[in-house]
Amino acid sequence: MRLAGPRSLLLGILAIAGCTRAAVDHEVLGDRAYVAGGFAEALTEYRLALLQGQGSAARLHSKAAAAATHAGDLLGAAQEYGLLARADGQRLEEAADGLELVATKAVAAGDRPALRTAVGLMRELQTGRSVGQFATALAAAGDLEGGETAVSILPVAAANAPDARQQDSLMYVYAQVLARGGRCARAVPVYEALARRGRLPMVTEATRGAAFCALRVAQEQLDATRYDPAEEWFRRAITLGEGTPTGRAGYLGLGDVLRARGDLMGAVVAWEQVLADAAPGDSLAERARARVNAIADPGSAIR
Repeated sequence: MRLAGPRSLLLGILAIAGCTRAAVDHEVLGDRAYVAGGFAEALTEYRLALLQGQGSAARLHSKAAAAATHAGDLLGAAQEYGLLARADGQRLEEAADGLELVATKAVAAGDRPALRTAVGLMRELQTGRSVGQFATALAAAGDLEGGETAVSILPVAAANAPDARQQDSLMYVYAQVLARGGRCARAVPVYEALARRGRLPMVTEATRGAAFCALRVAQEQLDATRYDPAEEWFRRAITLGEGTPTGRAGYLGLGDVLRARGDLMGAVVAWEQVLADAAPGDSLAERARARVNAIADPGSAIR
């Protein structure tokens, strides 16, 4: 009798193992666990089925989302409902229902990551569902400090605020998020609208934010040699920041714009606004003085 060699034996073992793996239907195992109330186990099986490409992706995401919801994994449920909508656009309504349920449960459980994800997906997938109450809950929890979700949800939360003061507060946070995200051109009108509403101390804070953002946009325009919008934004910063370091910095930048255009007299006039009543050692004044001296006659340098 001829014994199988090591190579033949190894191939046989691998073949048997392959057959064993192929025989494991993780979706069926997940269904059994789900019916038995083992929702965490069911979720694991459904995800294994997805990983191995067993069955319809949309169907498996739907089952995984339901299992995650029952297991209390609300973040996972929100993610699975999002994947369901992307896998099959015809099931968007089902995904929207699921996300709304997850958001409701997340509010009750105080699960902020799940709530933030569910609300963000409802907005991103354009489900048509109202997110006002959920956005307000996120804002009340202080969980909208930055990122695309905050940019998307804060205006909705403000529109659903119970009173004008809270609405102002949410819109102020929205403007701050825009500014921190490099979207100052969008932040300025929001700040200005808050300032016009005239509620203290919001007026002061909003005006300061608008001036700073206008200055930032102006400098970006100047750096890109777009002189017309740069001048407009510097003048806006000067008006908004009147009597403040931001306003004086606006005059410094305005002078730079005018110099770049060849209007040296206008530039000097702008820089002299920075020098007016400047305290000793004032850094803005030093920069303005250096600019004036650079174009003045050597004998008439400003001291």
